[in-house]
Amino acid sequence: MPVSKTTPGRLGARVIAPIRVAFRHRNDVGTQDEGTSEFDPTNVRDLHGALENFDRFRSQVETAARRAVTDAVALAALLANNIKILIGLILRQLFG
Repeated sequence: MPVSKTTPGRLGARVIAPIRVAFRHRNDVGTQDEGTSEFDPTNVRDLHGALENFDRFRSQVETAARRAVTDAVALAALLANNIKILIGLILRQLFG
């Protein structure tokens, strides 16, 4: 049986199993003897990509926060309206 490249010393699961790991290097997953592409703060392309990802993430967080606030305000208004209706129904039942 072939030895696993990701965990040397352990036998592979199957004899016919592929030797390479089926993950992309940009996800930093691979075999131990292959280099992975890590973030390099001195590389301008890496910094540009990181800034684009940060801007996209910040935009998504801001959008989610705006929606949450809008939903909270709408829910508070709905709750206040329902409380007024409930109080009206209780008073009508008590005082006819």
